[in-house]
Order: sequence, then C-alpha cells, then structure tokens
Amino acid sequence: MLHLNFTPFPILTTKRLQLRQLTTADANEILIHRSDERILEFIDIPKASTLEDALAFIHKINKGIAENESIFWGIQLKERPLLIGSICLWNISKEENSGEIGYMLHPDSQGKGIMQEALEKVIEFGFINLKLKTVVADVHPNNLKSIQLLKKNGFVYKATIKDMVVYELNDPSLSH
Repeated sequence: MLHLNFTPFPILTTKRLQLRQLTTADANEILIHRSDERILEFIDIPKASTLEDALAFIHKINKGIAENESIFWGIQLKERPLLIGSICLWNISKEENSGEIGYMLHPDSQGKGIMQEALEKVIEFGFINLKLKTVVADVHPNNLKSIQLLKKNGFVYKATIKDMVVYELNDPSLSH
C-alpha cells in the first residue's frame, strides 16, 4: 500500500522547465488558464470568473497536497517564472497503487515539447517516488493532441467511460 508524503513539496526540473507548487502569486495566471475557452475546450472543470475563484482553487489544490491526497505542479520555464500550465497526479488509490494524471498548457506554449518534458518527469516521479504501478488518463475523445501525447509516452487505450477515453500506463519496471 502507498504511503504518500508531499512535504517538503517535490520541485521537479527538466532541461527547460521547473515544476513547482502553486502560490497565491499565481492567481492571475490560474484565472487566465481556468477561464480560457481554448484551454477548457476538452476539460470538464468549473470555469473561473474572478481572482477570488483562482485563489480558492490554489487554496483547494494546496490543501490536497498538505493532506497527501494529490500532487499538483505549476509549470514554468526556468528562465521565466510565469506559470504556463499545470500537471497533477490525483485520484490516487493507495490500495491499487494507481493515480490519474491531468494536465493543461496555455495555447501560446503548446506545440513546443513542453508538456512532453513535464509528462515524462511526472510519470517518472509517480513510478519511482510514489511507487505507483499504474498511471491512467481520462481524455475527451476529440482531444487528439492529448491522445497523441499519451500514446507517444506508452499509454494504451483501456476503455470509454462517460464520453471519455481512458488510457493507461503500467510501470515498465514491473514487466521484467
């Protein structure tokens, strides 16, 4: 069974990115990301309308991290501390050693390999640090870029549930 502890918060870095905990200073970017129709097109989340909505979201996310229920990173370029997206592991099942991955990226940052870098690092964290056996992703069937990204990273189709397609990735170290 998993024993989760996200304190201290695990900051992850890649060649170009820093994945870090959200702070209240990110409220403007969170408001932009959670209200932009282009970002929300395939994601079923409540739309943010005010800075208070964004601050409430940041508080909710950080409470989930403090309670070791989920882990959520803001994505920024190393040389530019502006939040450009987010990635998380949530719906973590301690009994099944599994978690769900979710992500969003501002359209200005899409198509540059940024989410590929972030996804690889978070999957590695999930398998190595959290000892997950399986990472799943629920994706809108029309979100072809996301499906392509998942397939590129070894995820395989498992099912269609409630108008969403489910992809799954098993820890490759367990297949030996």
